[in-house]
Amino acid sequence: MRRLAPVTGTDGRHRLHLWRCGDPYFDDRRDRLGEWTCGRFSHWPNPPSGVRHLDLRSPLPFEDGVFHAAAVTRVIEHLAPEAAAGFTRELGRVLRPGAVLRISFPDLEDLARSYLASIAAAVADPCEANLIRRDWREAELFDPLVRRRTGGRMRELMVEGRFDESDLEARFGDVWEIFAGTPALDRPPPTALRQWLGLLRSPKRWAGFLASPREAAAAMRARRTVDPRETFESHEWMWDRESATALLEQAGFRSVRPMAWNESAIEGWSRYDLDRSRSGDRHWEPAAILECERG
Repeated sequence: MRRLAPVTGTDGRHRLHLWRCGDPYFDDRRDRLGEWTCGRFSHWPNPPSGVRHLDLRSPLPFEDGVFHAAAVTRVIEHLAPEAAAGFTRELGRVLRPGAVLRISFPDLEDLARSYLASIAAAVADPCEANLIRRDWREAELFDPLVRRRTGGRMRELMVEGRFDESDLEARFGDVWEIFAGTPALDRPPPTALRQWLGLLRSPKRWAGFLASPREAAAAMRARRTVDPRETFESHEWMWDRESATALLEQAGFRSVRPMAWNESAIEGWSRYDLDRSRSGDRHWEPAAILECERG
């Protein structure tokens, strides 16, 4: 496997940032992520300039102990438990001793409590608002695990007009705006012919294909599907703080503790402020956040 050279920050440090998808997330932080080595798990859509696709089920393409810190944003829920265990061990390999790992994920405990509360409210008062909230809590908990088409049941509820915008903005943060207003979800994926014609018309893309034909061909296939299992949109597992703590400790991390969205032990974090919403003083996408050190 060819090793990749990490981006070096102005302070001489190497930082790793990984997430699954969401180009607006990267675009909003492009200037702050310039000092980070950025990798995205999903092939779809095309990764932004300066971002590499990394299959996080495979060994990370970096030397041992090269990074001083890592921020992993909402990735482990897209990995089966055995793959998540391998991934966290790889994070331990590429981080230096004492390096800080920051990892976020949807909190199963919070989702379960919210789901049960929505059922109780709908039973006590089956008004339309309570029924809509119950349907969304159910979809939020189960749909990402079982959906077979991009957007799944959540997208269907939006098309049907069964949603409370203020409730979903509180639940999903900036992602609600992206999810609600992305026409790409309604467009068919490109055909193989269109992809090859586009490749032939772009010398830069053609050179990239020749440099890594297998990887490029896999990416092209992934972009021709709306199957969430192929684009890594589906959730493969759900984690709470306790189970995620056990996952990290088994990979050799220590001092695992919850962290607020606007706090971090990563040196210089205030300069990057990666979890702040574009709309102000809140988390860009509410989630559980844990930090720990590489032992």
